[in-house]
Amino acid sequence: MPMSRNPVVKPKLPYRNVRSVGPVTLYLSDIDAIIARLSKDVGEVRILAGTSTATVADDLRDSTERERSGLVLQASNPGVNIFLYPKKCVVETTDSDPFAQAVVEDAVSLLEQHRRSLAPRFFAQLALTAAPLGILAWSFTRMGVENIPQLVILIALSLVALGTAVFVNVVSWRDYKRLGRTKLVLRNRQEAKDRQVSLATTIWVGLGGTIFGGAVSGVATALLSNPK
Repeated sequence: MPMSRNPVVKPKLPYRNVRSVGPVTLYLSDIDAIIARLSKDVGEVRILAGTSTATVADDLRDSTERERSGLVLQASNPGVNIFLYPKKCVVETTDSDPFAQAVVEDAVSLLEQHRRSLAPRFFAQLALTAAPLGILAWSFTRMGVENIPQLVILIALSLVALGTAVFVNVVSWRDYKRLGRTKLVLRNRQEAKDRQVSLATTIWVGLGGTIFGGAVSGVATALLSNPK
């Protein structure tokens, strides 16, 4: 009697929509604004910091670095999680409902308003990559062809450093694109602006005082050196 073969049924994988954002810089007031906006559609949005729960973003001032490294904004209806990790900025849902997808898009849009420029990091990594080549060029001009063993060692070390720098750049940029980043500032934006104004005022007052003092000193020296 022939065997009865049943068709192979592949298990259906659970639905999962993951959107990476970043890198972003978020102040405490930004988190409150994001929660206020999303709460209009989904109701309560919880602030989870590791195993702790914050009522408002300002409570994060008292959190530990370890707790902040596990910062999540969590909505339950529909189920949407916003992971605000130092090396991860991701909006995720396992709900295939169109409303859940709309909430994910709203969350991504809100986070993208706080994207920060990658230019400083790019130029820092570019300098790191160019440094071994600069050392190699300098060694050729300074040591000359008569120091072959030393040049070979320098070339080898420069190539190793260059390869390491390129590898770090590739891995770093890939992770940035895939997972994003979150920089959390434990101040409100207004506090940050006030601090910048205060710092700028201090610098200008100090600079003005130095210039004025130098001018007064110069005038006094000129008068004393040329008595009538």
